[in-house]
Amino acid sequence: MFQEVKIKHRSLRDVLPPKQERVKLPPSPPAPPELSPAPSRRRRSKRWLWWSLGVALLLVLIYAVSFLFASVTVEVTPAQLDVAINDNFVATKSGGALNFDVVTLPAKVASREVKASGTEKVSRAASGPVIIYNNYSKDNQKLITSTRFQAKNGKIYRLRQPLIVPGMKMQGGKLVPGSIEATIYADQPGADYNQEATDFTIPGFKDDPRFSKFYARSKSALSGGLVGEVRKLSPEEADKARKALSADLTRELLLEARAKIPASFVLFDKLTLVDIKDVSDLNATTAGDSAVLKTSATFQGVMLPRQALTEALVQGRSGTFDPTQVTILNLEQLPITFADNQSGDLAEVKNLSLHLTSSLRLIPVINSLDLVAKLAGLKKLAASELLDQQKSIAKYRLVLRPIWLGNLPADPAKIEVKLPAY
Repeated sequence: MFQEVKIKHRSLRDVLPPKQERVKLPPSPPAPPELSPAPSRRRRSKRWLWWSLGVALLLVLIYAVSFLFASVTVEVTPAQLDVAINDNFVATKSGGALNFDVVTLPAKVASREVKASGTEKVSRAASGPVIIYNNYSKDNQKLITSTRFQAKNGKIYRLRQPLIVPGMKMQGGKLVPGSIEATIYADQPGADYNQEATDFTIPGFKDDPRFSKFYARSKSALSGGLVGEVRKLSPEEADKARKALSADLTRELLLEARAKIPASFVLFDKLTLVDIKDVSDLNATTAGDSAVLKTSATFQGVMLPRQALTEALVQGRSGTFDPTQVTILNLEQLPITFADNQSGDLAEVKNLSLHLTSSLRLIPVINSLDLVAKLAGLKKLAASELLDQQKSIAKYRLVLRPIWLGNLPADPAKIEVKLPAY
């Protein structure tokens, strides 16, 4: 009834699909590098904001510092006015618009050794100053010409003119000797009588009570004694040397006088009186090939106050300048002279007539402090307009630091006015 069915057994190999041949594929390309994720737009905007704030703060800081250290220099060239003058004017000792004073210097001696070409034979007696004392009585004592004075070494010297020795006198409650100064001369010429300061007796009073009470004492050495040949200057040599010596001495006295006067006064070369005397002493002639010349000079000079003199000279000549606010360039070099021949003692003169022929260069006085006060805090344009309006200023230059400043500092200490040095 049932038909027998035969089932064929299969192996696993029979069930699996047939083996397929493997195909080699090309290698895969390398993976791209891993990138960071791009910042977000919000994060990027924050970063730019901080950068902007930093730059802004830096600019504000620079601007603030620049104003903190801001400064201005105003380089000013004053205006000038040249005027001619040929006029006399008067200076008075006191009470006038232009007063004067006198500077006086004591006698000054200068010497110079000059080479001499000539010679001469001399026979000179030594001499020197002494003080003669009367310690004998209150009565005066007359000494005649040729009265002898004996030095400790026995050398004799004489008076060349009579004199009277004053008697004793009361001084400080006690009696003191009377005295007088005189010059004594050696009894004989020659160098043997040259000696250092010493004491002298009066031989004429020997065996007389006055002998020990009358005496003399040298003030300095006795010198000048000489017998022999010495060098002698020719007249031409002497004249040339004296002129040079006088010029040097005058120049020295003028410099010395200028050093003594106040800065507010001026001393002019030609408003001086220099009395020069030749005091060459033959006793100073050397025995070598030179001779010594000596010159003595006294000095008096007229001092004039700078401001009053300036006002007197510019009066009516100052143009648009205020005569009280003007200076004269090189005032000290003006050739002001005496209008008349002047001699005698300047200290006794009450009025002086002076003369000046010259050209004056007038320069207005610029008050730097006042100008700075006006400029402080102004805009640059306003400052320029202010400077343009100043009649006393010929030209100027504003130097601002930093250069972008639009206003001048309000602090006057930060503004400097530079003026030329005259």
